[in-house]
Amino acid sequence: MKRWIGWTDQTLVVAGEAWHEGVIGIVAGKLTQNLYKPTLCLSIKDGVAKGSGRSVPGVDLYALLQAVQAKTGIFTAFGGHAAAAGFSLPDVRLFTVCSLKSESYLSPI
Repeated sequence: MKRWIGWTDQTLVVAGEAWHEGVIGIVAGKLTQNLYKPTLCLSIKDGVAKGSGRSVPGVDLYALLQAVQAKTGIFTAFGGHAAAAGFSLPDVRLFTVCSLKSESYLSPI
C-alpha cells in the first residue's frame, strides 16, 4: 500500500491507497485539531483520489478549493463550506494537491 504526505507551512495533505472513504473526514478533522493546520486527507482507488478536508478559523477551505479549481481545473467534483470540504480528482493529479500553498491561490483579505 502506497502513502503520500505533502506538508507546507500552511497545509497538510495525506493520501493512501484504499484507505476507507468513510474515515478520511474523521482523520482530517483529528489532524487539523492536533496540528492546527488545514488538512486534506485522500483515499486513492481505481485511479480516483477522493478527499475530505478540514480547516482552522480564518482559512476558508471552500474558497481555497474554488480558487484552485479556477486556476487548474483538477477537480472532477468538489463541495463544502469554509470549515470542511470534499472533492475528487484523477490520482495522476495528486501531486498538484500535495503541493498546495494557500497564498498561491487566495488574495489577502
